[in-house]
Amino acid sequence: MGRFAHEVRYIDRVKISGTSGFDHAIDFLIPKSPNRPERLLQTINVPSKSTVTSYLFTLTDTRNARGTDSEAYVFLNDEDQTVSVSTIEALEAYSVVPARWTRREQYVEALAG
Repeated sequence: MGRFAHEVRYIDRVKISGTSGFDHAIDFLIPKSPNRPERLLQTINVPSKSTVTSYLFTLTDTRNARGTDSEAYVFLNDEDQTVSVSTIEALEAYSVVPARWTRREQYVEALAG
């Protein structure tokens, strides 16, 4: 288990099996705490319809298999390109928090808890 500068407990590069039988790599998993559910974090360097669609399949497949009430966050690289409104809306439609990298500090409390 690793730690970030803000004392966020995490496990990196976790493989989780989905309902499909496929194994999926999740960038970071923050274990459940007394105050917060499990949190799944993914990073997307090039936010596009293709990369978001792929992640949403991964998330849906693993959520169905695990049956957990985990929270999902996707950190989107918005330093090198603009993140489209449709990307944000697609993630929100699946109850994923679209976290822009340039605003990452606003998520520390939710991830550290």
